[in-house]
Amino acid sequence: MTFITLTIFKRFSASAVLLWTVTSAGFAADGTLPWSFVNGSAKGYSIQLVSASPAPGTKVVVGQTVEFKITVSYQLSIADKGLIVLVVQDENNKNLLAGKPQRRQSVDRGKGSLTLTESFAVPAGSDEVRLFIPLVPQGLEHTDGELVLRYPVSNEVKSSTIGK
Repeated sequence: MTFITLTIFKRFSASAVLLWTVTSAGFAADGTLPWSFVNGSAKGYSIQLVSASPAPGTKVVVGQTVEFKITVSYQLSIADKGLIVLVVQDENNKNLLAGKPQRRQSVDRGKGSLTLTESFAVPAGSDEVRLFIPLVPQGLEHTDGELVLRYPVSNEVKSSTIGK
């Protein structure tokens, strides 16, 4: 059985910090995870993948700068406001943004879609890049149903273009 645990610290105001943890049990009979999935479900809010570039499951190479462009649709009825956050981690839940703040977008009650982008150099020492994209309704301490996108990391050396 495969487990994913994600902890996010969110600051909604000067004095309120949200500790958010998600744990997910395996998805396939052989214990492997799909390249893109919504982890769990929630009442009163949801998030779905519309498009992703590069496509989930695309190999990314150590040292390569990758720009992720993720478009999601959402539905929020449990609160008047919420945040959609783009969390970039490896398979061990290590932050891969090297001190950069997480991309986030405020959303209002209702339905809509939005696009988040993030660009970074793929670091050595990871087997996978994982994008966690939760919808965090204002006022909730624990959330469910975040979008997860997975990208395998390759250590292959690209051929040189010197001398061309």
